[in-house]
Amino acid sequence: MFNYRQNGGNLSNVTTGKDAMDTYSEINDHYKRYRPRRKLKPADRKAIAARHKDGYTVQDMCDAIDGMFLDEFYLGKNNRGRAYDRIDIALRESNIDAFIDKATEHQESQDRKQRERLEKIEQEAEQARQANEYRKRGASARDALREALKRH
Repeated sequence: MFNYRQNGGNLSNVTTGKDAMDTYSEINDHYKRYRPRRKLKPADRKAIAARHKDGYTVQDMCDAIDGMFLDEFYLGKNNRGRAYDRIDIALRESNIDAFIDKATEHQESQDRKQRERLEKIEQEAEQARQANEYRKRGASARDALREALKRH
């Protein structure tokens, strides 16, 4: 993944050369998880280059794409019934931060739910261990009582 910040802020490689092709390819590959048949268009390349110049990383742009696909309006649930789910729309200067925020909130929500599920499983496992320990204690107490009764 090319990150121009790690490259000393050199922007000359962002829109041309191998690094640009890698960047375009990574973002396009990520987008194809949602729309496998769509090809990268000149407007998409222009949007990617512009957001790179603005300081957004490849991960930021992928997050923006994820955020766009979390918004039903952009998937066609709007008054026109039309999907607005292109890369250049996700990476518009007016949209990208909102989409990144939406993807981040969604991921945090998923992480929180996962933690809650794990905590519940851990609690149930602890309860099962305690119940098993009580059963063992109960069995040993019964055995001791039987032995005592046999002796008397």
